[in-house]
Amino acid sequence: MENVLCLYKPVGLSPLGCIRLFQETNPSYQELTLSYAGRLDPMAEGLLLVLVGNENKQRAKYLSLKKTYQFRVVFGIRTDSYDKMGMPKLRYGKTLDKERKDMLKKYIPTLLGESIQEYPPYSSKTVNGKPLFYWAREGKISSIVRPSKKVTISSLTGHGLGTIPSQKLLSQVVSSVQSVDGLFRQQEIIGAWNRLLQNSKATFSVYTFTLTCSSGTYVRSLVNQFGEYLKTGAFALSIKRTRIGDFTLVNATHVG
Repeated sequence: MENVLCLYKPVGLSPLGCIRLFQETNPSYQELTLSYAGRLDPMAEGLLLVLVGNENKQRAKYLSLKKTYQFRVVFGIRTDSYDKMGMPKLRYGKTLDKERKDMLKKYIPTLLGESIQEYPPYSSKTVNGKPLFYWAREGKISSIVRPSKKVTISSLTGHGLGTIPSQKLLSQVVSSVQSVDGLFRQQEIIGAWNRLLQNSKATFSVYTFTLTCSSGTYVRSLVNQFGEYLKTGAFALSIKRTRIGDFTLVNATHVG
């Protein structure tokens, strides 16, 4: 019996859903206390650390571990959730020109080290007893002060620029949103993406990154920063957590 489980959470499942699915196929863990150390959004996938039994008393130790992510960014569209599980808005609508590519290369090194990161509007951080996603859904996010926190980026590396045509992008977004379990505005979001892209012939720039950062850093908030800095808009097309401290995906158990 392991004290710490490394699970591979697929896109669409919540961390709790991932744990429940694991317990269904591993009966010996059904009567034990299992909880995750470090959540992943529904649109994110990858390494989920699950503490078993008494190991939950050591939660603070696991929560403090550095995280490594691989993620892809689409430029030209902004969403209200900063990832594909959000309402989209066209901001730029074409591939990045040379000037913006150069701006991005120069911007990346400035993000290293400590900074203050604001919580994304669609997150579970509470304000006045209600999660931020409540304020966002009610259209009241501007009426409150969004909390922020100190985060540290140890490394951020770009792996090259590519492109994605509108129809391929639309297919990927719709497939991912349809896979999500629970109520997250799925039909409204899919409808908005269809209206934006179903008749489009545009091609968008896609950049792949690897990030190592402190616990609690929101990758999608970082992605939104890219879009704001370049004035193009940007959203996270995919986010995969590949490492937590010394734990990696090599021996992770796939569920789902």
